[in-house]
Amino acid sequence: MGPEAGLHFYNLILKFTAAKNDQDHIPVVLWSNPKIPDRTKFILGKGKDPLPYLIEGAVKLKKVGADFLVMPCITAHYFYEEIVEEVKIPFLHIIEEAQKYQQINYPKIVNIGLIASTGTIKTGLFQKYFKDIKPIVPDSFDQEELVTDAIFGERGIKVGYKRYPQKLLIKVGENLIKRGAECLMVGCTEASIVLKGKLFDVPVLDPITILARKSVEYSLSEND
Repeated sequence: MGPEAGLHFYNLILKFTAAKNDQDHIPVVLWSNPKIPDRTKFILGKGKDPLPYLIEGAVKLKKVGADFLVMPCITAHYFYEEIVEEVKIPFLHIIEEAQKYQQINYPKIVNIGLIASTGTIKTGLFQKYFKDIKPIVPDSFDQEELVTDAIFGERGIKVGYKRYPQKLLIKVGENLIKRGAECLMVGCTEASIVLKGKLFDVPVLDPITILARKSVEYSLSEND
């Protein structure tokens, strides 16, 4: 949905594929439709329903031969069940995969700071899957003035800026850590683009990276 997030996800797939030549790479069909209505606006009651567009894309991917689906937009997973019902093929869930990764790699962590769109936070998507975790979300100022501005603002990630939104999101992350977060969850695929490297003193879980790695593993296991 966000073109740059889709490209970022595809680059991660290339990174995690141990290919020695072109033929070793995984066949990928990317459905990039930036005309899909904004997911957060709809969830907040301020925009058009994106579900028909999401189903249309999933159906087209199935028709061209996709064996399974992934969706590198976390907020759009609010519509996950409805999409699965229409296409009826395997569909890796980005938050579910992040939860599995956390349980394997950081099982003792209880307090996770969540950096995500307002739509994702309002729907409780992460809380649904991280049932044994105490999510710490940004306060109202940080969410609306920093996170939202970093993603959607005039100098935000969706406009193509990197350094300015990174500074905003680092501030959000630092505030979450001060409030007790033992690790941070990058709950927005656009935020993943700028929150790379060692930026914090706690572990950072990046669902889009986790999903990309899982997609490669799943594809290779299906083709064995």
